[in-house]
Amino acid sequence: MDDAKVVELHLRKGGFDVELRCIETRDEMRTALDDQEWDIVISDYTMPTFNGLQALQMLQQSSVDVPFIMLSGTIGEEIAVEIMRAGASDYLLKDNMLRLEPAVRRELQNATDREKHKKTEAQLHIAQRMEAVGLLAGGIAHDFNNILTIILTYGAFLTEAFREEDPARKDVEVIVEATERAAKLTRQLLTFSRQQVQKLVVVDLSATVANISQMLQRMIGEDIELRAKTVDDLGLVNADVSQIEQILMNFAVNARDAMPHGGTLTIEAVNVVLDEGNTVHVHSAELPVGDYVSLAVTDTGSGIDEKVRERIFDPFFSTKTPDKGTGLGLSTVYGIVRQHAGFIFVDSQLGRGTTFTVYLPRVNNATVSGKVTRHPTPLPIKELRRTETVLLVEDQKPVLNAIKRILSREGYNVLVAKHGRDALLVSDTFTGKIDLLITDVMMPEISGVELAGELVATHRCLRVLFMSGFPEKSGFPEKSGAALHSISETSENGFLYLQKPFSPDRFLRSVHELLRG
Repeated sequence: MDDAKVVELHLRKGGFDVELRCIETRDEMRTALDDQEWDIVISDYTMPTFNGLQALQMLQQSSVDVPFIMLSGTIGEEIAVEIMRAGASDYLLKDNMLRLEPAVRRELQNATDREKHKKTEAQLHIAQRMEAVGLLAGGIAHDFNNILTIILTYGAFLTEAFREEDPARKDVEVIVEATERAAKLTRQLLTFSRQQVQKLVVVDLSATVANISQMLQRMIGEDIELRAKTVDDLGLVNADVSQIEQILMNFAVNARDAMPHGGTLTIEAVNVVLDEGNTVHVHSAELPVGDYVSLAVTDTGSGIDEKVRERIFDPFFSTKTPDKGTGLGLSTVYGIVRQHAGFIFVDSQLGRGTTFTVYLPRVNNATVSGKVTRHPTPLPIKELRRTETVLLVEDQKPVLNAIKRILSREGYNVLVAKHGRDALLVSDTFTGKIDLLITDVMMPEISGVELAGELVATHRCLRVLFMSGFPEKSGFPEKSGAALHSISETSENGFLYLQKPFSPDRFLRSVHELLRG
């Protein structure tokens, strides 16, 4: 019986399902490595045209990362040491083939463990990079929102300065429209950095998928078939429905671009249970133990190569031309998923398609939340004119001047301060009644929250309007909860929060809502 048959016999006796391929030349080995994926290479040391060490070198020079076990009839200690130093996983003598099965089993397990470790490290590296970029993106978005507030406000002033038929007015309207698009981009940055406000409710993703399917079909076109599959007993999740829809729309747009000649887009939602003994699922190594609902979106498009996959969630990274995207779509998806305490993975093969899989923690013993929709009726601006006294505190001078102008032309008496300490001084020296405090949240020396706390303590009728480039959830400094609670309890009218950028109309409605209260 030749050596290959002996190897196969021992492995089958050990319970392995063996697919064996024998090669004898360099060309045959090169072809074998290119043809398919292998779990392990077992090589004789002595062969007719090349030896085991050369075979090991060929394996190492390829992109194939599998264990390599050397076999030999007789081998000296020096050669054995050389083999192991060269990177072989193990070496065995042919007269002791009983060691083969446990050696193969051990090396395959080691290879599996290494692969899991590599995946975990890669996932950690991505998470750390995203965290760092997210902090940067959040800071940039805050600064942008201050700048955009100035552009929107003065754009509104200019619009009113020109007659409707004046061509210059059209130019200004284009500027305002572009500014609003820029504001949308900053909101996407804040979503990526997990700082956007969410409206979490208990959701059945089956209903979400069904409700959005018709719109997705219109987005992807008639040459792409949309298939939606959900199980009858799909678990519930805590989610912001509009953000889940945003995820699905983003996946659908990317899939459409990957299938210019048509194809199939499949959305599938299933329950996933991961416990300590569950190693069936391909992503179980990265996911914590628990109950999940998975939402997988698969296309039959061109696929994504490995280098692109490594950066696919990075902000502003895009393989599309500049006129077809900002590179924020999948970054926004990543931020939404992580803000939902979920996980996202991408699997792709060039020429065969791509699958994005989102895992959201399942909520047990819950019922679907009912829809609550409010439609406030905005008052016309002409009804907002008032004569109250407002203390305006803003450390950015252009923003301060813009807001003062909005308030002054509506008839308000405006006191201005460039920071918190200055505001306290203005308050102490002003002999009249201050009706409203409008303050930026993030300021030097003392924050807007600290300032409001001090002023409300001595002016119980004072209303407070906080402004920030951050959403309300992340706009307040850490440990502000007690101070905000105190403001709510002490002030007879509480406070409102207004995220920048805002138009003069939106700003005045917030002011009026507080003063009307």
